[in-house]
Amino acid sequence: MAKKRVFSVVFNDLRNDNRVLNQAFSLASEGYDVTLMGIQRKTSLPTEEQLNGVKIIRKRMMNNTIERIKYVRAVYFILFVWLQFFRQARVKYDIIHCHDLNTLQFGVLMKFIKLGKVKLIYDAHEYETQRNGLHGLKWTYVKLKERLLIRFCDRVITVGPTIADEYVRLYGIEKPVVILNCPILRSEEVIKKNLFREQFGIPASKKIFLYQGYLYPGRGIEVILEAFDQLNLADGVLVFMGEGTLTDEIKKHKKYGESVFVHPFVLGDVLLGYTSSADCGIAFIEDISLSDRYCLPNKLFEYIAAGLPVISSGLPDLKKFINTYKVGTAADSNNVEGFIQAFNNLPNLDSPELARHILNTRALFNWGTQEKILFELYKSFEDKNQL
Repeated sequence: MAKKRVFSVVFNDLRNDNRVLNQAFSLASEGYDVTLMGIQRKTSLPTEEQLNGVKIIRKRMMNNTIERIKYVRAVYFILFVWLQFFRQARVKYDIIHCHDLNTLQFGVLMKFIKLGKVKLIYDAHEYETQRNGLHGLKWTYVKLKERLLIRFCDRVITVGPTIADEYVRLYGIEKPVVILNCPILRSEEVIKKNLFREQFGIPASKKIFLYQGYLYPGRGIEVILEAFDQLNLADGVLVFMGEGTLTDEIKKHKKYGESVFVHPFVLGDVLLGYTSSADCGIAFIEDISLSDRYCLPNKLFEYIAAGLPVISSGLPDLKKFINTYKVGTAADSNNVEGFIQAFNNLPNLDSPELARHILNTRALFNWGTQEKILFELYKSFEDKNQL
């Protein structure tokens, strides 16, 4: 029996998109012929490579001159994407897996070109119509686009249970499959490392509190810094591992280099080694959009996979998870006072009971459990003789 061919597409360069890569690698290991297309923003990344059985293509978006001209850039972008999809339409794929709303419009186009003889999956990585910054005509356009396009999808995937319920409420579709953003476990047991202590000269007597992820407004960065200023810990330091617009602001902090540090992103295959080098993880996402309110972020599961307890904001799904599985502490309010309250309620970081809860949760929420859900979804097409 010939391998089923999958075309998976996303609008990023795949450097740090562990969700997309994990799905592609898992499908390849299960016998699917997977082509993964992203974009090339940095020429240091190869335009084409074979990795873990997956063919990865990165298409160069535009040159620097075009990128600086606003309207020319927009027209070039549209023409470029259409051209790439028309080229892929010549290939006989069985399944198209679109990893956001931007790519879904082209997935629907390919389905029409192939006269419906291809299955279309929409993988919404967040609550697409309720993202931070969407308002006015732009919000109306995005909402109408999703309402129209989602009707042509054979299956929908979301990243959390409440977001799945919202898609049912909004569009009356079959309940989306929930695949959480969990990391791959590289070992049965948690292996602790000391990478941050070695790099920054942090003594063993001080606990390391880690925020990892993009350093953008709305992620609680300013709240965390202000709260640590007020806590004024003698036995703790704060490490931010990530990149973004707030990097320079963190580096201007009066205690930067002393008890506040910044480390750049690292690749997914070494991420948990760095994460495990901390003592506690922070996921203090602010309540600035419904997409944020209902999130269960990557960092939550990465902290747990690395054996870390979590300090979280009071977002409903996040707080419910923390309290249900007893893996840390959640705030009652998403501000400095709430962070300090949550910090003061944090269990003893050396508690055997806390460690046991984290290990139990780690066994339940990792990529090994999530890929099974992905396989069931793909297999459902074959079970119904849809491929």
